[in-house]
Amino acid sequence: MTIFEASPFTNAIVAALEDDGLLVGDGEQPAGAGWQGEPDVSVFKAYMVVHAMVGGLLDGSIGDPDDDGSLMYQVSAYGATRAQCEWAADQARRVILTGPLLVAGQRVVRVRVDMLGGARRDDEVQPPLWLSAERYRLLTTPDATATGS
Repeated sequence: MTIFEASPFTNAIVAALEDDGLLVGDGEQPAGAGWQGEPDVSVFKAYMVVHAMVGGLLDGSIGDPDDDGSLMYQVSAYGATRAQCEWAADQARRVILTGPLLVAGQRVVRVRVDMLGGARRDDEVQPPLWLSAERYRLLTTPDATATGS
């Protein structure tokens, strides 16, 4: 019996975004992101944050009922303007949907957008930022020939 591991998929999403040159944090704002000096006066570097979400499930054959995974992720994009926020969300979506997301011993069968995030202004931080929180579902299955990144 194999125990399904979710963390390699989270690592694969973070790595794919980083490999594309995007500023991405694993559950937190990444270093070098955001305001590069005095807020609202300096340059703002757009970034995204990846979170594994509650939900998803395991499935499989009668012999291996927990081999296949359906995993949920949220990728939140941040920008100083609506346009910058949407640009970051678009870049994350492009990378996640076109992949490849590489996990040793697993094949990502499908990635789909579970919910588009839109763009909303967060006035609770000063100066305000724009946020887009999109949800993705990854469907996976074992593949002995798959190699990780």
